[in-house]
Amino acid sequence: MLYNGLGRYPDALAAAQRASQYEDLGVFGWALAELVEAGARGGAPDLAAAALERLAERAHASGTDWALVCRPGHGHC
Repeated sequence: MLYNGLGRYPDALAAAQRASQYEDLGVFGWALAELVEAGARGGAPDLAAAALERLAERAHASGTDWALVCRPGHGHC
């Protein structure tokens, strides 16, 4: 999160990739969100898209109203 906030997208991308290697319940979702931002802003759109898809799958599985609205192409958050 720090590296994205500082605009250090290559560092953010590397950190988010490491953090999202394992599906830890406490960190994995946040790591995917950071990976989406770092990839989108840091010139790795394919990684960003893949992370967004994984994040959307997890959000959809939660079944909450917020998660269902926040799917790509289905609204704004």
